[in-house]
Amino acid sequence: HEHLIYDGGSNDGTVELLKELEVRVVGMRWRSEPDSGIYNALNKGVRDAQGEWLLVLGCDDYIGYVRVLDGLLSHVSPETQVCVSPVQKEYASGIRDIGFVRKNLFFGMPYCHQGVLIRTDVARALGGFDERYHISADYDMILKCHIKALNIRFYKERYAVFSDFGVSGQSHGKFGESIDIMREQFGLTRLQAEHFKETLALPLRVVLPYFFHRDVTLR
Repeated sequence: HEHLIYDGGSNDGTVELLKELEVRVVGMRWRSEPDSGIYNALNKGVRDAQGEWLLVLGCDDYIGYVRVLDGLLSHVSPETQVCVSPVQKEYASGIRDIGFVRKNLFFGMPYCHQGVLIRTDVARALGGFDERYHISADYDMILKCHIKALNIRFYKERYAVFSDFGVSGQSHGKFGESIDIMREQFGLTRLQAEHFKETLALPLRVVLPYFFHRDVTLR
């Protein structure tokens, strides 16, 4: 494994901690410099990664079950391009299992990005994360994977834990960004996007092409 850590030029002791860790952690590389946001930092990882797979973790996310992750990677087939697993969520009261959300991609991301492994070359071919978005570029990336009918494999085992106190959990602009992403990816007009905000209804011509799509999360 390699551990790529991108700090946004903070002065809260993070750099000092990283200097201590790099002596003990094999395969760790880090950078501390100003960036233009979360996805600007993540795209540095997309460019710098030397491994076959990418897993994105925020500063308060962690791998709770390393052996599960190792086991998954040791058995994944060569043709698989994306691996998706459920996760656990850490609340103030404890940790709870979070399964796959039972909705399709017309209504947002049906699973958490902490449980998504994507091949590095696939992430690069998709152009990395779209830095126009401040909080929802992970939805944009995964939506592209489904629209392009990439080989996505779903697993039952959980290995990642994320916090209820992260940026996305506290953001109030996430739904608006998701609408912008849908507008671009599904070809919605501005009026159709506004109508969807109010009614969660989409024109038949927009959804019809996906009725028989290879990817069931788009049907």
